[in-house]
Amino acid sequence: MKNHVIGIIGLGNMGQPISANLAKCGYQVAAYDVDATRLQKVDNVTACTSLVALADQAHTILLSLPDLTAVDRVIRQLHDISKDHPIKIIDTSTVGPNGCAEIVKNIAGHSIAYLDSPVSGGVKGAKAATLSVMCAGDQSL
Repeated sequence: MKNHVIGIIGLGNMGQPISANLAKCGYQVAAYDVDATRLQKVDNVTACTSLVALADQAHTILLSLPDLTAVDRVIRQLHDISKDHPIKIIDTSTVGPNGCAEIVKNIAGHSIAYLDSPVSGGVKGAKAATLSVMCAGDQSL
């Protein structure tokens, strides 16, 4: 069921172990990465070949991307998708307060909800499932 699937965009140093740990804990996880070879490295995760395919399976999507440019690129692609698929984004990327404000401005008028959720603990914490998560955004989400 769509509501029970967590989508992940970005299976790099942080996203791969985060998705693996979510799957180990019994969550249904669907993932997308521009580097398709990364999709083959995570067990028990449904590989999606596009953002549209990911949004078809999950309405809550965790971003684990390297920088604001990558986050902005994904958000812009999700604009059109969100017309048919309202999306909640949990952004674990480090974009900073100005980047977060820019993202919130860019999603205005779209069916996208956004939570800025940077993590602390690095790759070691991601692998050990011991990350600390900070979260800012609409409390109703």
